[in-house]
Amino acid sequence: MNLLHGAGHGDNVAVARAVPVQEDQGRPTLPPDILTEAARRARYKGDGPLDVILVVGDAAQALFIRLPGLAVVGVVAEEEVAQSSFPPDMAVITGVAGAREAIPEGEWVILDPARGRVVVEPDAAAIARAQAAPERPRVLIGAAHFPARTLGGVEIAVWAVVRSQTDVEQALADGADGLVVTAPSDLLPMLMESPEAQTARLLPLIEAVGGGALAFDASPDVLDPAAVVALAARCEARWLLRPGDLHLPAADLREELTALIAEEQERDRAARMPLFTAVLPAAADGAETETLPEDIAAYDDILLLLPSDAPPPLPPFGNLPLRVYLENDLETLLPFVVKQSEARGIVVEPHAVAAAKNLIRNQE
Repeated sequence: MNLLHGAGHGDNVAVARAVPVQEDQGRPTLPPDILTEAARRARYKGDGPLDVILVVGDAAQALFIRLPGLAVVGVVAEEEVAQSSFPPDMAVITGVAGAREAIPEGEWVILDPARGRVVVEPDAAAIARAQAAPERPRVLIGAAHFPARTLGGVEIAVWAVVRSQTDVEQALADGADGLVVTAPSDLLPMLMESPEAQTARLLPLIEAVGGGALAFDASPDVLDPAAVVALAARCEARWLLRPGDLHLPAADLREELTALIAEEQERDRAARMPLFTAVLPAAADGAETETLPEDIAAYDDILLLLPSDAPPPLPPFGNLPLRVYLENDLETLLPFVVKQSEARGIVVEPHAVAAAKNLIRNQE
């Protein structure tokens, strides 16, 4: 899997085969195999048009390609454009230098205009995330990589805590919907490196998840806020924070990131605020007052650390989305979480991802 970056235009994510467009005496030309397939589909309407992502030098070339049997769902252009006249439902990434050389003909490609990302040769997990919307057609991939739903239709995301490259490989192979990178670990040492060094260290993880959900379990004393902003521009980022251990209020930290984002947007228009997750221990008696910090309104969601022995009733958390960390004893704790809360997701150890998904699919 390889990531390319450019300027995004359009609202939708696109998943399709790449078709490079070359120029012959100034006119765009398509590969012969694609022309043959398009002609076949134009004759036999039963198959429908072939979805393709055009890889072009000039984005304007794509506007002149109208061929029965093809449905252009996305465009990757090497040249930049000041503004786009493409339909809003078409995914377009421009300013991707060397795209026609970097993207092989017929290779699967994911276009994510919101983050200005082109994912080349995505793995099954990345394709599953890109096709999360039920109305989108799906590429045939392993069932493990689809979101887990209870028998009642409730979807519960399964994330994995990763501390090493081995953890990452196992979690993604078993269909983890997101990764939680914890410090100290092989992936994130307990050392205060420069923001550039930390960003470079964690970029391979972003490539591994295809720009999907990635949570950083490290305090601002370990993970530089500037690195978090740079990483959040390239993935669905969350910053896991323990309110009692912060040396400044979460609202002040958010203001610091807002200033950094303003600087970053001058270089990367996709810069954005990561979600703030409050990491909280479950109160012994389930009392909300023992669990919620005073500045809980500064957070976007909650990760509850659930003890394995005699889990307490889960307190109400208002409108904040809830996720629950289950370190072990899944067969006891997971049904409890499903019945006792409205948890949107769980976090487990890498080896437990497949078992957790199977248990969820067997819950009422």
